[in-house]
Amino acid sequence: MATGVMLSYFINYGIGTHFQRQNVWRILFGVQLVPASIMAFGLLTIKESPRWLASVNRKDGALKNLA
Repeated sequence: MATGVMLSYFINYGIGTHFQRQNVWRILFGVQLVPASIMAFGLLTIKESPRWLASVNRKDGALKNLA
């Protein structure tokens, strides 16, 4: 967690010193979209939770995901 805070500090510092404009927040917002996009794509590839599968009476799928 502390590494992410340090990384965000250095990104903000580097962008803030390089670009002297009022709309720097747009660049910072765009930088934040990169890991968010990677995470959103990754969420599409994970399996269903075994607890959810068991709650909707799909016990064979729950056992398969646990194995």
